[in-house]
Amino acid sequence: MKNIKSLARDIVSNVGEKLRGTLVFNEYKHVIARIVGIEFLLLNTGHGYNLPGNITWQSLINSPTNLSDRLNDFSVNVESFNTQLEAVFTSFDFSKIDNVTLYEVINIINKHSLSKEQFNDTDVTGEYIDAIFSELALREGKVGAEYFTPEGLNELMIRLLSPKNGTFHDGAAGIGQTAMKAFQYNKEISVYGQEIVLSIYGLLQINSMVHGVKKEKGHFALGDTLSDPKFINENGLMQFDYIAMNAPFGGTWEREKAERDIYGRFTRYGIPSKSHGDMAFVLHAVASLKENGKATMVVPHGVLFRGAADQEIREALIHEDLIEAVIALPSSLFLGTGIPVVILLLNKNKGEQKQGKVQFILAEDNYGSTRTQKYLRTEDINNIIYLYEEFQNNEVDSRIVNMNEIKEENYVLNPKVYFPQYELSTRIGTVMVNKNEYENSVEDKMKLGDIAKVFRGVNLPSKSAIKANEGKGHKVIQLKDVEGEKIQFNKLDRLPVQNIERYTVQSGDIIISSRGTALKIAVVPDNVEEAVLSNMFIGIRLLNKEEYNPHYIKAFLESPIGLYFLEAYQKGSVMRVVTAKDVEVIELPKKDIQEQKLLVKEINATEQEYKILLEKAERLYRDSYMNIYEKMGVGKAIGLIEG
Repeated sequence: MKNIKSLARDIVSNVGEKLRGTLVFNEYKHVIARIVGIEFLLLNTGHGYNLPGNITWQSLINSPTNLSDRLNDFSVNVESFNTQLEAVFTSFDFSKIDNVTLYEVINIINKHSLSKEQFNDTDVTGEYIDAIFSELALREGKVGAEYFTPEGLNELMIRLLSPKNGTFHDGAAGIGQTAMKAFQYNKEISVYGQEIVLSIYGLLQINSMVHGVKKEKGHFALGDTLSDPKFINENGLMQFDYIAMNAPFGGTWEREKAERDIYGRFTRYGIPSKSHGDMAFVLHAVASLKENGKATMVVPHGVLFRGAADQEIREALIHEDLIEAVIALPSSLFLGTGIPVVILLLNKNKGEQKQGKVQFILAEDNYGSTRTQKYLRTEDINNIIYLYEEFQNNEVDSRIVNMNEIKEENYVLNPKVYFPQYELSTRIGTVMVNKNEYENSVEDKMKLGDIAKVFRGVNLPSKSAIKANEGKGHKVIQLKDVEGEKIQFNKLDRLPVQNIERYTVQSGDIIISSRGTALKIAVVPDNVEEAVLSNMFIGIRLLNKEEYNPHYIKAFLESPIGLYFLEAYQKGSVMRVVTAKDVEVIELPKKDIQEQKLLVKEINATEQEYKILLEKAERLYRDSYMNIYEKMGVGKAIGLIEG
């Protein structure tokens, strides 16, 4: 058998060369997939679709004459003979490509295609079309990620569901890989998918066809799942045994329609905010599950911690015991983006052992990688499945948490919050922090919110406003202005910010970066000139400086325990995001002011000694090498510029 991945690479590469200058790159998939779909219909003898009798695959590869017209005619006729294929082929117009180029494209595909015998084995044709879509998405990068779900992620979602006979639904189907993975897992299952983009919907149908999903088993619809769900019956919204979705992350949705949703999807648990459509998909899944149904949802971290409406929804889902597991996955699984994701596993019929509990699994550090992205290896998937199926509670990478503990954490579902031991990179090296040990061994603690006013910095004006008022306004502290734990006041930009009274820093304020990849903490020095804190920082203003030393607070926040709290409660996807509320609840050891001052003095002495020893080591290192170069006979040709 030919190497299918090699065939796919050759097709995508060579067809791309032919189409360059004729179509934009993201249109290549529509040409390749539709020609492969036509090839399948003409060569596979068991697909069950009705075909026009005036065309053969051989006739297409033999002559370029009127080729685009012949392909367009075939598209119209096959859709008229098979109503479920409406708009699948005709949504792309082959006349956009001249006949000679189109003829060369078809012959490239024919040259690197499967044999006629292989086209009658849908396991092989399914692997073939998967490889083609994978290669196309890889070359499209971030655009490809909009319709392509990585193979390992699909496998993990479906294995967590372990679908038996019944029905499967994906309301954000894309090209249908998740649905096809469910079908491959159990070919007796009926698959239902809805896709909002017409051109991608065509690829979804072709993907299903080439995978060998029979007409009576595959049900696909075009439209917006949130505002216009297509799978309904006499009882309202159709319900399914299994659901898996990789819905769009965040994104706005038509929230105003939710209050009038005739299917009641958003009345029981609440209406997500307009900018968080991912939570709306979660509620669609809940409403679309049968009484014993299960769902796996790929969601960004925001679904786990957002406040307001989303928090109320999480609280309701937890109280109704619908969340079975939260699985944290590596970042960069998707093409063109470093966004880390989690799998939210919903179950309307938990086993007795799992009732009233949520399982948290940490799998962020288990992956393989290529030059462009990370991926889940078979062993990574097997380990997650083992932890889930065995309901492991090892407190290292799997933990079982009861409802009361989740309530204590304000219904935040970030897995890191629930693991007492956590590995961190710190200034003293990589350490393992034990949250329980800290909380049990340090009896006298104080919350930052009780001893300080914690506030967020001012929102920055738009680029156009900054440009219109260039050099005017107030000095503003931004991320770039904190270097080496010091605020570079001489480098501050003047920006036209408003209502500065609330955000003007004072001597002794501690500022901590609220976003960004690197944590920055600094103390505002004495005799500070007027400067405003930007929303890139959280400010901590001690209520009584006679009792609390700002440098002691800073030292704690920079300690492994402080870093644990800042990292465990951080929000965001690629960038770390910390809120004022996160900082307010951090508890630190209570010390009297004299102890605080002594500890700060000891820290300063340690830093000074380290600096001296480092300079001495560097000087010794340099001098030793210069001595070697002298012995080598090249010393006189080398002149040190620094040091």
